[in-house]
Amino acid sequence: MNILTLLVLILFSALTAGDNPSTDMNTIRQEYIEAVNSDNKTDELLKKLSKTAGTEPLLIAYKGATEALKAKHAFNPYTKLSYLKKSNESLQQAIQLRPQDVEIRFLRFSIQHYLPAFLRSDKELQEDKSVIIEHLKDEGLEKPLRQSIGKFMLESGRCTAQEVKQVKIALES
Repeated sequence: MNILTLLVLILFSALTAGDNPSTDMNTIRQEYIEAVNSDNKTDELLKKLSKTAGTEPLLIAYKGATEALKAKHAFNPYTKLSYLKKSNESLQQAIQLRPQDVEIRFLRFSIQHYLPAFLRSDKELQEDKSVIIEHLKDEGLEKPLRQSIGKFMLESGRCTAQEVKQVKIALES
């Protein structure tokens, strides 16, 4: 399953089953889902996030994830690399502002997971995985989002047997 399909399924399930998440974040998540398969929607969302992200870590993270989508939609290899670099910088900024945020870590993890080995950072993958697993059970995380992230983690094949147990426990809570 490719990154686009998986991200769409994960984020869509979090949106449709939401308990009562912020309307603004619901809108951003929905627009991100639409951008996955549309260069025009990606451009619109990136323009919107560039204006509104400011210093809000989650919006900065979605801006970074959208920059990764720009790389996906680009034809020129140099342009792809340029957008990936911007994406990484935005995601890194978001993580520095809110290092324990599961959704921010998940956005970076899911992008890194699907990058070719020569472009990704295994250190960041491990770091994100650890934070995600440790905080997946936190009460502040909406249940549908927790379920979607947990499912992705289990299906990613990147968790040890012990980590799989931890994720399953978090999903039961």
